[in-house]
Amino acid sequence: MVGRLMWCYQLFFLQLVLLHSPSCANLCSQDESSALLCFKQLFSFSNSSSSFCSGLQPDYPKMKYWKEDTNCCSWEGVTCDRVTGHVISLDLSCSWLHGTISSNSSLFLLSHLQKLNLAYNFFDLSQIPSDFIRFPSLTHLNLTSSSFSGQVPLEISHLSKLISLDLSSNDLTLETLVMKGETNGLVNAVLSTCLPPTCSLALSFANLCSHEQSSALLQFKQLFSFHNHSSSDCDYVGIPSYPKMMYWKDDIDCCSWDGVTCDWPESQL
Repeated sequence: MVGRLMWCYQLFFLQLVLLHSPSCANLCSQDESSALLCFKQLFSFSNSSSSFCSGLQPDYPKMKYWKEDTNCCSWEGVTCDRVTGHVISLDLSCSWLHGTISSNSSLFLLSHLQKLNLAYNFFDLSQIPSDFIRFPSLTHLNLTSSSFSGQVPLEISHLSKLISLDLSSNDLTLETLVMKGETNGLVNAVLSTCLPPTCSLALSFANLCSHEQSSALLQFKQLFSFHNHSSSDCDYVGIPSYPKMMYWKDDIDCCSWDGVTCDWPESQL
């Protein structure tokens, strides 16, 4: 009797281990597995697409090893909820991805996604899809250095659970939102619930300077010539003298120009 009872306990604990082990339990739903495989088909794999990863973290084509006849919860970069089996995290940073993400991409069928990292890939200077709004549980979004361009979609501001947003090192702009007076949309909506150290927001290298302000500064620059003797008195007080305006370029965000400070996020001088 005691031996039978011990055997039952052992069987019970073995079932618990199997239930909570993603490597043993087939947790991934067929729908989400298919969505991931369809998403994979959008891309070609080239190590040059993740060249900026050098020295940061290993880069390799994670998706390349995803196979249809295996549990997607065991795929590289995929994390599933141990109870429901839903895909809740997708880390494809430094994965050699080359392609674009359209609004009808199967990626947006992963409605339970909480963390998405697509950093250090090459998305062909395409726009960030507004369909990220279809991830209502998203808390972390990282698109660092992934060759996105154009306007940052206002819809991202509607992700009420977002606590970390990194759009740095892309050719992005918030200019339209600023000109429409909608900075309370994208940036302020994130900032209102996203304050360090509880969360982070990175928009460096995003174009926050409006075209009108940039043009006004460049026209002001044209009024002057540059001579080192014009600032000779600076040497006596120990202030470095150099032609700051000379390095202002019209293809660079004016908020990053030497001597210029912008009021972020409105970007008013």
